[in-house]
Amino acid sequence: MKLLLSLLILSTFFQNTLSAQEWSVLSNIKFNTPSTSYSIDSENNLYIGFGDGRLSRFSSKNEKLPDFSLPNQSAITLVEAQNNRKIFLFQKDIQKISILDRFSTIAQQYFLSEFGIGYAIATCPTPDNGIWITETNPSRLKKIDLLRKNVLLEVQHSLGDSITFMKAIQNLLLVSDENGVHVFDQFGSPVISIEAGKINYVQFLKNEIIASRDSDFLYINPSDGSIRKEVPFPGGSAECFIDLGGKIAVIKKKQVTFYESP
Repeated sequence: MKLLLSLLILSTFFQNTLSAQEWSVLSNIKFNTPSTSYSIDSENNLYIGFGDGRLSRFSSKNEKLPDFSLPNQSAITLVEAQNNRKIFLFQKDIQKISILDRFSTIAQQYFLSEFGIGYAIATCPTPDNGIWITETNPSRLKKIDLLRKNVLLEVQHSLGDSITFMKAIQNLLLVSDENGVHVFDQFGSPVISIEAGKINYVQFLKNEIIASRDSDFLYINPSDGSIRKEVPFPGGSAECFIDLGGKIAVIKKKQVTFYESP
């Protein structure tokens, strides 16, 4: 019995030690204002939007770079920085999108009312310089040409009002909500829905969807919805987990911690 108890204690000790080693901290940066949105660019630089309309950047070396601030103090609901020459921002409260050219102080700004949109739950840029919008009453998914300000296509959807994030990549549109991740094609037709509970953020890396939940993140095959890997976070819950290629950014309301990839 004593031997069994000793082995159990030893096993627990090694498991805890392994977990700590797997999630070794590289750096930690704290915020004064709660974070509200997140993104990365093609060079693995991290972008974080805040409730006061400020956008912060962190280099691939975990270094804090200069901020950008929008003229009003409405929260940045979504940031998309995959193309770091045209950073896309959405402020849901005031129904406005802004596009930053190389993080300059002059932004192109559009109110969604200009496109005949009553109220958008979420929006994101498309690879062909347009935008996707999910609209309520009725529930519609729209693709809009920003320059001509006209609707390119419009389809009804059944996603509801719980959409947390949208991202267009290649010929796919990824939409996350309280039920999981939903994949649409370039025409707005549903391809597959992946039931995984509430998803806070999605990214696309090496032909896989990485879906962030409150206390873990999933690596998903978009073609069949199968989960290749589930990575639990030993430090409790977080707002978002982002794979930066060799390290993980764990974002909480008022801090970001960079870890070596577990």
